[in-house]
Order: sequence, then structure tokens, then C-alpha cells
Amino acid sequence: MRTQEEVDNEYMEQQRLRREAVAKQAEMNNKALSSPKEYRGLTYYRTQYSTYVAPGVLDGSFTKPYDLHTAIDKLLREKDEDAGSE
Repeated sequence: MRTQEEVDNEYMEQQRLRREAVAKQAEMNNKALSSPKEYRGLTYYRTQYSTYVAPGVLDGSFTKPYDLHTAIDKLLREKDEDAGSE
């Protein structure tokens, strides 16, 4: 017959394994959801809220990739114009 300590330890181990499995699944889901994409050399991500962000490049979020691409195009044009005027 098993002691209460052995039963508790087995239960705790099962709970730990379940938590790890859930955490691993959530991590895989998040990676699939927010896998980085690239447009014209700049990296952007889709968030869990189905918006698109380009951290460190553009402020704010965009609801469609087209809107983000347009903003990136405008940013790159402005950089080119600034570089040309120097």
C-alpha cells in the first residue's frame, strides 16, 4: 500500500506534466500566430488580436497587411527623400 506522501507526489508530478503540456501547446500556438513576416526588408508580426505591428519601425497597429505595407512604403520613401536632400 502506498503512503499518502507517494500519492501526493504522484499527483503533483501529473499536474506538473499537464501544466508543461499546456504551456508548450500555448507556445506553439503563439509562434504560429505571430510568426515574423517580412516586407521590403522590415519585419512585422500578426498579434493575437489579429492586428499587424512592426515593433521598432512603426508606432501603432494595423488591421490589414495592406495598410501596414502602405505605411512601410511611405516610411521608406521619406527616408529616401531625406537621404537625397543631404
